[in-house]
Amino acid sequence: FESTSTGLHGNQKQYAGFLGKCESNHPKDIQAECQIFAVPGSEGEVAEEDSAIVGNSSEFPTLGQTDEGADTISVHDLLQATPLAIKYNLSNVLDAILPDEMEIGGRTLRDAGGTLILSIDYGNTGKMRPGLPDSIMQYLGPLASVLKPIKPITYVYRPYFLPAYQFRNVVNSRPPTYPKERVVEEWHGIQVNVLFHGKLVAFDFNELLAVLTTSLTLLAASVLMVDMFACYNPFSSVAPKYKTLKFQPSEDFTNFFELDAHKKGPLKSTTPSSALLLSKLTEAGKVKPGYEGKISDEDLVKLLNFYEMRLNRLDAMDVECSFQESTETDPRNYNANNYIHEFVFQTVGMEKREMLVPKLNGLTGPPA
Repeated sequence: FESTSTGLHGNQKQYAGFLGKCESNHPKDIQAECQIFAVPGSEGEVAEEDSAIVGNSSEFPTLGQTDEGADTISVHDLLQATPLAIKYNLSNVLDAILPDEMEIGGRTLRDAGGTLILSIDYGNTGKMRPGLPDSIMQYLGPLASVLKPIKPITYVYRPYFLPAYQFRNVVNSRPPTYPKERVVEEWHGIQVNVLFHGKLVAFDFNELLAVLTTSLTLLAASVLMVDMFACYNPFSSVAPKYKTLKFQPSEDFTNFFELDAHKKGPLKSTTPSSALLLSKLTEAGKVKPGYEGKISDEDLVKLLNFYEMRLNRLDAMDVECSFQESTETDPRNYNANNYIHEFVFQTVGMEKREMLVPKLNGLTGPPA
């Protein structure tokens, strides 16, 4: 065999061989669905999981190797490994009277003939055997003990009959007495076709990158599809909540940038709520004398409204009160924006009012 894509090549003398006895013509997993028998005398390494499922080869006494290293088996033993022999429990496949349910029921294969396929499958694939190079394995930690090298190459013989069990060959010949006489020879028997195939793998960085890129692209696409359906579905009443919870809208930084650019000195607060609380506290963190229980109703409403907006941007309990665009025509939004603007004006000085108003993003009050 030769695999140009992996650079692997060789012949059966270099590898361990097996005979597969399967109940189906086309098993999906030979190791799981078939009995496996080692070819006595064949050389080559065998993976641990393969060694554990190998049966006793004495069931096929003629299975073995010649002195030159060629695999041998009698036709009788080879036919005993076919699904036909297993299904009908035939001890002599060629001369057994076949069941009536078959197309050639009541006859023998020696009489009717048949086409035997001998599949020779080379492979080195196995679960959890990526064959990563040592340069990668050294960074995998405990995972390195689970990932094993690529399996040694082995091959499996698997015989089976084609569904059309009859085979004959008719030959016309001309004897010396022709045209008075002619000879018709009709041959019955087993036609053997050999099919070589397999699945060989080898580690390749380019293939790894291609798989990872494809996987990451599919992952990103799946996330995008979920986001589009959950956050932007016009028919879903909870889509605004999902969008708020996922993207966590932040403040409009315009106010902060203006505040930072025109500040009179170091800023201890950058929000009006924090500034109000700071004005009521001493350096020791206690309420200033004379302020106990004193906060105006207007300041209290502004403070509660401001915190209501901020909390709803976090938990989306009332997404209608999150005012993510800062331009919503809502009394609560007017109040929150004016609260911020007043704080900015007071912090940088009233003389800056004319310069700052056009740059501040958001409404300063309801339309006149």
